[in-house]
Parts: sequence; C-alpha cells; structure tokens
Amino acid sequence: MSMESSYFYACLDDMNYMDQFDIEMTYRRCSHVPVPYFQGDYAWVQNVLFGDPVPWEDKLDAVAYINSNCGAATQRDALAQAILDDKRLEMHAWGACKRNRTPPGGRGNKYEIFRRYKFCITMENSERQDYVTEKLYQGLEAGCLPIYLGTPHVLDVAPTAESVLDFSHFDRNATRLIEHMLSLARNKTAYMRTMKTLATSGDEVPHTQCQLCQLLMRQRIAPQQLLKTHCLHNETWMAASRVGGSSWANTSQGLLQALQHRKWLKNTVWNPTRWAPVGQPRTSAPPGPAGRRLASSQKLYYRLQ
Repeated sequence: MSMESSYFYACLDDMNYMDQFDIEMTYRRCSHVPVPYFQGDYAWVQNVLFGDPVPWEDKLDAVAYINSNCGAATQRDALAQAILDDKRLEMHAWGACKRNRTPPGGRGNKYEIFRRYKFCITMENSERQDYVTEKLYQGLEAGCLPIYLGTPHVLDVAPTAESVLDFSHFDRNATRLIEHMLSLARNKTAYMRTMKTLATSGDEVPHTQCQLCQLLMRQRIAPQQLLKTHCLHNETWMAASRVGGSSWANTSQGLLQALQHRKWLKNTVWNPTRWAPVGQPRTSAPPGPAGRRLASSQKLYYRLQ
C-alpha cells in the first residue's frame, strides 16, 4: 500500500519491484483496491460537504493560497507570484510560501479560510496519473473554486466539468487564467454554475480497509490469480499514463475487477458461522482474533449498504 506519488517513489514504477506483491492498494484507479484521498464519514459529509455555503456576495474576490512546500514540481509558487504581480486579483497567502496574511494564533483552519474565497490554489506537488490528493478535495469541500494542476485527467474525478480550473487547460498561462477568474468573479450566474458540487449527492461505499478485507476473503472462498496483475501490467492504464489521457475506460482491467468484486459481494449471502457464502463449499472459520476481525469487517460492509 502507498499513497505517495511515483514522482518521489520511483519504485512504484518499477515492474520488478511491484511484481513482488499480490495486491496493489494505491491511489491508482487500476489498483485491486484504489485508495482515494477523500474518505469522509457520513456526519462529516452532511455537516460540512452539504452544509450551508457562504453566499456569493459574501465571498472575497481573491485567491486563497496555503502552501508550505515552495519548491513543488508543479511550480504553484510561480503561479501565486504571477497573480501577485498582475495585481488585478488579490492573492492572500496564509502559508509559508509568499505569506502576506497571518491567521489568528498563527495557525488557521484551511476549510474555514478557503470557504471565504471565490478561488483557491490546490495544485499538487507532482503530476502523475491518478494522483489526486486532499488538496483538490479541500477546495471542493470548502466551496471555493479550485485552481488545479496535477493528474492530467482531473475532470474524470471532478464532480462536474466546471467545478475545477485546470491550469493545463489554459496552457499554463497565468494571464489567461487570471482573465477567466476575473470574468467569473464579476458574473454570479457563471460562478454559481461551478458550485453545483455542493448540490450533488454521491454513493456510499465501504472504507478501503474493509474493501481489502473483503478481497482477501473472496480470495479465500473463490481464489483468482492476483500476482502480476498490478497497474504496470494494465496496458490500458499504461497507455493512458504515457499520453496523459483518461484511464477511465471500459477496457480497464482494474476497474472491471473492482466492479466484479463489488457485484460478487452484493450478491453473496454470508454464513458467518462457517465463513462461506450460501451455495458454496464451506470452510472452517479463521480461529481467534483474526476471525473476529474478518467478521467485523463483513458486518460493517453490510451496515454501510
């Protein structure tokens, strides 16, 4: 399991290294168990994500910037400086980089800061296929319009096509991006179209750790070949990675496996006393704490359904 970008951990792009593992559990969507950075619980989603947003009239016509890594490969600090130099749109920097604002007590809450602004910089540390961290989600959660640079197909994971300003779509030209933000800041109707995120509901799925337990249990009951089926063996994903295209394709082996796995779980009636689905050969229950942990994961899964 790794949540780190392969830009910094090259072993994730090393076929020989990855071939040592039976299961891949990373940010890559072709993983056996994909792990997104967004995993809010029900109470948090109801109170924060679907809470009352700050009205358009009360938001600042400015860009919020909170960053402690001033040398990121995406050069987000250079964009912040370009906005400062342009002077047509204010840029308020609350972090260690370009700092021109200080939160009360010296340390602020990113959500509370972001939600007061119409725009926020949420660019990644690096650009890698499927690598979308909490930075983007924090902007979406707060209700500011995120300025993003990272995975080349961010619109595959964005709630709507208008809910993210992908810097690469402006040819990484700061002037073009600033002019677009100025037009949105002056037009309430156009800006509010980008905020449809806050009115969009989603599906509830098990926690990724539960999904891993479920996959392990499936392997116990109905074994499948998993060795050497990680993302580097997925030709669809690799082809998309080479050209910076979308890896969300019907031919993606990882996606199909995940969907088949979830369908198998939903169609299975478990017999918890014998650790086998009804209609399949029964096996002995795992003894001791291990068996109890697996039982708990299955109960949690069905509660979430």
